[in-house]
Amino acid sequence: MKKLFTFVCVVALAAVMGIGVKAQTPEGLGGGSYVLIYIDGESYATIPAKNILADMTPNDYQRYLYIWEDTYTMSDPVGKNYYNNLEGYMTATVGAKTWSGFGFYLAKNEGNVATGAPVPPVDLTSVNGNFTFHMAMKSNATNSHLLILSGGKAALEGKLCIGQTNFVDNTIPYAPYTDFVRDGEWHLIEIPMSAFMNAGLKYPEPFNDSNYFAMLSGENPGATFSLDAIFIYNKAGNGINAPEVGKLEIIPGKNVINVLNATAPIEVYNMAGQQVLKTNEPGFPTSRLAKGIYVVKSGSAVAKVSIN
Repeated sequence: MKKLFTFVCVVALAAVMGIGVKAQTPEGLGGGSYVLIYIDGESYATIPAKNILADMTPNDYQRYLYIWEDTYTMSDPVGKNYYNNLEGYMTATVGAKTWSGFGFYLAKNEGNVATGAPVPPVDLTSVNGNFTFHMAMKSNATNSHLLILSGGKAALEGKLCIGQTNFVDNTIPYAPYTDFVRDGEWHLIEIPMSAFMNAGLKYPEPFNDSNYFAMLSGENPGATFSLDAIFIYNKAGNGINAPEVGKLEIIPGKNVINVLNATAPIEVYNMAGQQVLKTNEPGFPTSRLAKGIYVVKSGSAVAKVSIN
């Protein structure tokens, strides 16, 4: 295995406004409790220490990002990150082997550099289906990926496919759960933790000596993608109430409309009743729409948004 330590720096300065104004908080950073997997130092600093349930970010002596069997080539990022800053993020290109994968790993016996103390188990037993998995991704490649969250051993894993086609892992096909637009631009992927738990994920006890997040990209030589802002969080907290059940909350950000509390694909209609956009993502870029007023639907929930 190849051990790779990567800690990126990003920051968001998007104003939260529109229906149900809550706070001047960057997207994703106004939640209550966090399990941080891959996040920059500036954004990390905006989260109160009391809200960090577990810090799982790589530190190169207890927590690592491993590229398995050199199945990806890592490259320096080019351009702005998810939060529209000229800072780093993770970019990987799939190699020429018949499989590809990486994992974020928590060690067991590699002691604290300062104290020599053993690495304590991480306790995620309070993470439940009300939490949300958050990850930004961009790519032009159309291949599917398999996301894996683990509670400490293979029997406690939950696997979900990101893409338009099945992802086959050890002869087992995983049907697509969601996808993102493959246009080389950043897109937000948010998945209820209940979906991973329904797929087998469990956190029955504290654990270490295990991967806690992994990703497979199959046999797709040359496919390149970027990742940023990976964490698990509870959206309620810090004075920001969770959206009411059955009620959409529209949060315009910089160049994107975020839609909270969507329980089905998001559909956008113009005032003539014509559907102009449909997506499985929890939001959509404003660049796809002309200026005007639109109706946003998800299942039976409806809201309006104005794009200026």
